[in-house]
Order: sequence, then structure tokens, then C-alpha cells
Amino acid sequence: MPGADVVTVPDFSGAAADIFEARTLLFLGSWLDHAGAARDWPLHLACVGEPPRSVHSLAERCGARISLHEPIAGGRVPTYNKLLGFDVAAERERLLLVDTDVLFLGDPSGLDTLEDRLSLVPAGSHRVTRSTWEEACGALGIPIPEKRIVSQRGELADRLPLRAVHGAKHRLEMVPYYNSGVLMVPWSQADELRTRWLDWMGRLVEAFPPEEPRNQKISKEDQFGLALTVDAWEREHGEIQRLPAPLHASWILVMAGVVPADEVAIYHAVHFLRRGDPERFDPLREAALYERFVMEHVYPPGPAGRTLRLWRRIAGEPPAIRETRALLAHIRDLVQRHLGDAAGSAGV
Repeated sequence: MPGADVVTVPDFSGAAADIFEARTLLFLGSWLDHAGAARDWPLHLACVGEPPRSVHSLAERCGARISLHEPIAGGRVPTYNKLLGFDVAAERERLLLVDTDVLFLGDPSGLDTLEDRLSLVPAGSHRVTRSTWEEACGALGIPIPEKRIVSQRGELADRLPLRAVHGAKHRLEMVPYYNSGVLMVPWSQADELRTRWLDWMGRLVEAFPPEEPRNQKISKEDQFGLALTVDAWEREHGEIQRLPAPLHASWILVMAGVVPADEVAIYHAVHFLRRGDPERFDPLREAALYERFVMEHVYPPGPAGRTLRLWRRIAGEPPAIRETRALLAHIRDLVQRHLGDAAGSAGV
């Protein structure tokens, strides 16, 4: 049967419960608005902690299944709870595991055209230094992976505004490192992938206690363990499949002209809903702050940015920048529809 089990793992048990409520409502609302031909795919919320009434209500409208789970390793490393998504009951042939900051801005049924193999994308940035790889692999008693890739920023550096590249290091080749926010795998391989990923993460936590800030990139995030998993996976199963841009898009891809705003199906809104005052959460303000954050990569604060913006009002903005504005407007409208009642009066 075509399609996939679409799973996300919100955590309503801790201090970030309000953020997870907002993210989950946007996740569900975006599915309700834009899933199109994929609307009959099974939708799962694998929850840590009991969801609030608002989530139950919207999940019922979407036909989403809600299941409750205990955190992995007692919640010592919350990012690892993502792997609870592998525990839902399979109904289709594939698992589409996504972070809670994913928005469906279009029909994701293009997944049906992909081959049956592990699918994801390189990390957006070159985030892990060679010395960190040497330290981690030395402690684990394994060689550093031999393959090299370039981050998404590096791939697109010549098509992005200079500020959006975030520095020359992102142009350099790196030990393969991946974004775990959108991942597709056949259920026939899911148990193996989960077991290997958990094993690496357990070994990393033992060698590099996540409570120490210096271990952020190694053991406090799930992506280092995923990188080691994928390295071994490719040697045994062949190369992974890269998700097409519409199926794991970011503002970087739109700003670089890789994908137009109206072709984005699955959008990974990294850093969204985390830019304002966490004690006075206002989703409309958050949407405005996110727009500012993205557009400052085009028009930096200060005289130079104001001059460029003024000139382009006369001469016209490049098409990719207009598409970026359209993307941000789409997200703002989504927030207004599904979180507008929760907004306060704060402005930007």
C-alpha cells in the first residue's frame, strides 16, 4: 500500500510543554490544511506525557492516533525520545519520522515516487569539527568515517546571500553528518535502524556525559549517533537516498532558488517558536521574529541593509527572495489560523 506512517514525538512532560503544544497544533493544522492526496495516510503522535485538550481535539479532527510512551533512558537526553516514533504500530510499508517543528505546506505524497531505502538530507551547516570527530571516535575505539560530503549551506553558498552562508567553514567538506528532522525508512529496516542508532547513542552518552555543555554536539543531540549509524549503514546497505528538496525544505533552499515556496511540501522550521520570551509566549510575535531572523540574512541590520532594501524597492527583489517572503507569509497565515487565539498583544 502506498504512503507512509507519519510520526512525530512531542514531549508534554517538561518545562517546554507549551512550546510542544504550539508546535503540535501547527503540525496537525498544517496536515489538515495541506496534506492533499496524503490525507488518508496514518498520522501518529507518539507522546511523552499526556497531551493537552487542544491537541486531543485537533488530533481527532485529523484522524491522528495518540499513543503515550515513557521517555528513553528516563529522559536523560530528551532529543533521543525521537526514536519512540519507531514504536508505533505499522500500517503502511514505510515510516516517515519527523520532528515536531515540521510543517506540511503542501502534499507530501511525492514520497511514493522514492525507492524503498533510508532517506534523509545532509545537515544544513558544517557543525562538527575534525577535532570533535577525533575525540569521539578515539573514545569509541573506531576510525573516523572516510567519506566526505558538504553541508547544504556549502552546496548552495554561491546562490545564497553572504550572511546566509554563515562563514567560510560551511563550504568545506565534512565527515558525513545529517539532519534527523525528516527521515523515511521502510518498516522492514526500521528495527535495525532504531537498534543501531540507540546503540551508538548509548555508547556516546557513556563516554561523553550529556550534562557537560562541551558534549552538546556529541551526546546531547541525536545527530552524532545518526551519523555513525548512517556510515555503517551505507557500507552494508548501499548509499542512502537523499530526500528531494520539496520533501525536506528549509528557508535556505527557498532563498537559494532551489525550490519555489508553492512547491514546498514538508518544511522543517528549525528555530521557529523559540525566538521570543519563553515566559510570555506569543505565537504571532514568534512568527514575526522568525520572519525577521530569516530576512536579516538578506538585509542585515544597519545602514547597509536599509540601503539595499530601499534600492530593491525601486529595482525589484530577486525572484528567490520574493519566494522567501511568500514562504514566510504562508507560515504566518498558518500560525494565525491555528494559534491566533493564543496570541497576546505583543508586537515586533
